[in-house]
Amino acid sequence: MALSDVWDEFATSVKGGFGGIAKDLVAGALEAAQSDSEAFLLQSRDRLEKWTNLLLNGDINQEDFASLVKGQRALATLMLLKQAGLQAARVQALRTKLLDLVVKSAFMAIGL
Repeated sequence: MALSDVWDEFATSVKGGFGGIAKDLVAGALEAAQSDSEAFLLQSRDRLEKWTNLLLNGDINQEDFASLVKGQRALATLMLLKQAGLQAARVQALRTKLLDLVVKSAFMAIGL
């Protein structure tokens, strides 16, 4: 028996399994992004409230406000770097799961 004899079964198994693996990766990334945006807002809250009040009271203009908010870039960058590291680990796990899935699917397709 050759793999070409059972290719459709093998391919279907890999495609079906990979969908779940990829869905987990995307869900994890979405949760992390939401969590980080909430953390950013919490860590920046006092400053954002102060700057917003200054803007509302006319003590600063829109350009000043935008400049102050953009000054939070360092904090946002640190959070994004953390996310990039976590995402790299997730991608490595995805790759490992995909290769394991291919091996298991091949074994199943040829009856091992």
